[in-house]
Amino acid sequence: MENIQPLNIWQSGQTLQAEKIDIQSNFDDLKTIAIFYYCLYDKDGLKIVDGNLTIEKETYQNWDGSNAGALQAVADILKIEYIK
Repeated sequence: MENIQPLNIWQSGQTLQAEKIDIQSNFDDLKTIAIFYYCLYDKDGLKIVDGNLTIEKETYQNWDGSNAGALQAVADILKIEYIK
């Protein structure tokens, strides 16, 4: 898990604060598209929200193939700030 700038998320009638992110690669054709599973967690490591997202087109072409680059691309798509 990596740290992110705290992010408030409305869930089931309450506001929860995500502070960590974890991603896993589900698919990568090594040419044009990659699909990642992501989870956002609170400070205690409890999952708040998760989902899948696709990196393609210019974002895929600009990705350097590294883990850090994938994490940054996911954070950019989700509009969250990954803390390096």
